[in-house]
Amino acid sequence: MKQDLLEKVLEAKEERATYQKQLIDNYQLPLVSLTLNLPGGYFQYTGWENVMEKAVIAIDKAFDNDVMFKDTRVGKWGPEGFWVIDQLLENVKIGTIRIEDIHPLGRLFDIDVINKQGSSISRRDFHIKARKCMICNHDALDCYVGKKHTGEELKLKIDEMIDKGLEKGW
Repeated sequence: MKQDLLEKVLEAKEERATYQKQLIDNYQLPLVSLTLNLPGGYFQYTGWENVMEKAVIAIDKAFDNDVMFKDTRVGKWGPEGFWVIDQLLENVKIGTIRIEDIHPLGRLFDIDVINKQGSSISRRDFHIKARKCMICNHDALDCYVGKKHTGEELKLKIDEMIDKGLEKGW
């Protein structure tokens, strides 16, 4: 069962990377790629559609008239969105960090910015600290790699975040 899940996740990543490369090759502009931070699969969370909708609205609003191409869909491993943005790469990354950090549901958004060479730009490239764990506020990557929280703990916390975030009405 776990192997099937891993294979699906890897297939989805490969499919997404191929699509991203096509968009970058076609437009030669920064690419914003959105997925949701919903461990265990989006289908486990009621309200995922609303979370995705809020993320799409936030990205649309942040880049307004500079969107050259947009596509949202449910891929092999969940909802995803793609925007080609006609702005400086640095401005795009700062804009997406702002969305992730300020939006009430932003912690559930995984917004990558990809340059013309196909490389993802990280917060560290801007001397900005990595994202914090949803549960304990330590470095999220450390908690993920160290498996410090159970799937049940994460699900409960995310369900709570979705409920509170949707209440705020952004």
